[in-house]
Amino acid sequence: MSFRVGQLVRVMSLPDGLAQLPEESREVFRVCLGGTFPVEEIESDGVLVLNVSQVAVPRFGGHRHIIMVDPTHVVPAE
Repeated sequence: MSFRVGQLVRVMSLPDGLAQLPEESREVFRVCLGGTFPVEEIESDGVLVLNVSQVAVPRFGGHRHIIMVDPTHVVPAE
């Protein structure tokens, strides 16, 4: 399945290797599970960059948060 920048996707599963990330990064992924987020960018290897600020900023502070996920972990939300 192909995705495009600006498309809304739902995070359906957590990536492999999550345990190797820092605790705060793991928590960001966990709060995003099941959520719908826009694709902000698509890396050259197909990895999707999702803007998850809507759920992460209120919980973790800052002004912008992203996660990078393999397309196999998301489905179209539209």
